[in-house]
Amino acid sequence: MAIPLVGLTLPNAQWRTLTGREEAAILDLRPQALLVLGYPDSPVLGEKVAQEASLWEALGRPPVLLRPYAPDIAGWPPEEWATVCVGLWRWYHAHGMEPELVLANELNLEGMGEDWPRMADWLAAAAWATSQRLPTVRLPLPALAPPGSYRDG
Repeated sequence: MAIPLVGLTLPNAQWRTLTGREEAAILDLRPQALLVLGYPDSPVLGEKVAQEASLWEALGRPPVLLRPYAPDIAGWPPEEWATVCVGLWRWYHAHGMEPELVLANELNLEGMGEDWPRMADWLAAAAWATSQRLPTVRLPLPALAPPGSYRDG
């Protein structure tokens, strides 16, 4: 399934659910795809997923990208990070969604610098470990967003 060109990243609200104004704005914008940020340590994870599932239904079930996030992803063994990603995916799946995972988005800023071969190996290992635990689901890898030598990335 190709992701449409008109999408929306939901507000970055790790410690709370979306406000009524935020929900109204999302519904008013009517995005054709959603990017949700998944925080495995969020104390309101269940409420957030239920709220996002409700928005997803109201928007006509657009494609969803799930971007799990932790501040120190690069320090995790890929297998452990895959376990976290699969756990978050299952929260969404329990609400009817089958999001595509974006495994790690800021490795270069969070501990790997511009070590592109290491980053590629880490992402490949995490993607493989994740794919072993999920039904057939595409696992988009993030675009490399290097702070300096972007051509190398």
